[in-house]
Amino acid sequence: MLLWALIANVTFTGVIGPYLLPREIFIYLSTLLGGDYVHQGAVLAQRPWVDAGHRLLGVTLLVAGMLQFDPQLRKVYPQLHRWAGRIFLMLVLVISATALIMGFSYPFAGPPESVFVVTVCMLLLWFSASAWREIRRRNFARHREWMIRTLGLCFFIAVQRLIYISMVVATDWPDREIFLLSNWMGVVIALVAAESWINLTRKPVPLGSAA
Repeated sequence: MLLWALIANVTFTGVIGPYLLPREIFIYLSTLLGGDYVHQGAVLAQRPWVDAGHRLLGVTLLVAGMLQFDPQLRKVYPQLHRWAGRIFLMLVLVISATALIMGFSYPFAGPPESVFVVTVCMLLLWFSASAWREIRRRNFARHREWMIRTLGLCFFIAVQRLIYISMVVATDWPDREIFLLSNWMGVVIALVAAESWINLTRKPVPLGSAA
């Protein structure tokens, strides 16, 4: 439920909020909670297809990833589960590409943000490629762990939004510094949560089995 709530938050604030709220209210809330980032909207509008594609497909990526861990879906509709996995991995490639374009074309926090984007995209591609490799090997346990890492990393943006808004409201730090710091904090929290879940749910290896 927590993860679905995070997806709903990202969907509302990043995709449908501008269309549901009156323009004056949306601008007021964006200025109050987003700080200087509110002006980034005009910059992102220079490449509307990249911006809109990144946002819409990003939400689709999170939903497809969540479906991968629905036990009822795997049991009753295994073919749908497999297709959701393929869509998820393909979307990882698209989202990584659009993130790189945005991160180098108009980074809000400057060059340090470009470094951050490259780092996250490399991790995301590594995790997803490892998940694909393990499922091709029919190693379902390892595949599951790499998928958890991949989806966990994707959720960093939802965590980052909460941290950024909280720090903008509660501190007087420069918004660009807060943006960069909240991004790194979001990644660390997301990865720690993913690894913790992997360790908590990993099935013990029977005695006498090969490692």
